[in-house]
Amino acid sequence: MAFEKTALLIILIVSVLGLTGCFKSEQPLIDASDADFPFTTITYADDSGSEVTLEKSGHAYVSTEDRDETALRLKAIDGSTFIGQIFPENDGGDGYLYALIKVSADRKRFFLVHSVAGEQALAAANQGTYGFRPCDDGFVCISTLDGFEKFASSTPQSEDTTVTFTIKNLQ
Repeated sequence: MAFEKTALLIILIVSVLGLTGCFKSEQPLIDASDADFPFTTITYADDSGSEVTLEKSGHAYVSTEDRDETALRLKAIDGSTFIGQIFPENDGGDGYLYALIKVSADRKRFFLVHSVAGEQALAAANQGTYGFRPCDDGFVCISTLDGFEKFASSTPQSEDTTVTFTIKNLQ
């Protein structure tokens, strides 16, 4: 359910903003041994005030509401920037979604910066740069985290495609 909610949120953002799709891989690019766990529990809210709590459980973070549905793994780029991998907890389904996550200096907000693939990402996929390729439903398939990180660091973030969340509790 949480994976579906997250995927639905991203698809809604994509459709509202007229963007191409999301970043996706068919196989996980962050495995359990490579994941970073900078917190034990986080509660955050979106603009509507809807709150979500994630807690570390084994190899990933899971929603306290839908423990068996969706998982999140993080890979640290630096102390405030991470690549997030969202996937169905059963390691199947529709693949793995990715976003660049930036935490504010005061640790009161975080931003999904590159969670939707716009024109620059689609062009990179069509050219095969950064290890990107076009895949189903307008998604951009990524083959390596390094390629995604290089793309994200060389492509300016857009206020139109940045989603902001408020951190309510972080432990």
